[in-house]
Amino acid sequence: MYNKMDFRVKIEKKIEGRIADKSFTVKDLYESMGIYRSSFWEIFSHSFGTSPGKLIEGRRMVRALKLIVIEHRLSDVARKSGFSNLRSFSRAFNRQFKINPGNFKKMLKRCARKRRSRFCDSCPLLDIKTRIK
Repeated sequence: MYNKMDFRVKIEKKIEGRIADKSFTVKDLYESMGIYRSSFWEIFSHSFGTSPGKLIEGRRMVRALKLIVIEHRLSDVARKSGFSNLRSFSRAFNRQFKINPGNFKKMLKRCARKRRSRFCDSCPLLDIKTRIK
């Protein structure tokens, strides 16, 4: 049986190692752990409190935010974050953060011009900033 912390660490490493792989699925994740599917789901839900698919997408979104902040093109961000195209990336980004990635990037640039930093004190993007640590 897996120790909860060991399981979390292994899952995090496996996701991080394949985050840019658009063909990476939940099935790949549980098969790589070498345990039965039903056991995987039970341990996973107790360890993370969410579904594997949501965790993978959330990690992809965190990666995407970091890439946008350091000035990558959105098509590159989508590819490097494991999305098959810009449209599916934009839908996922909008679903997660309630803002279009293009508008997010424009707001970042406005904040940077105003305050010479990525986020200004009154910026509505501060809520998102806490998610990219």
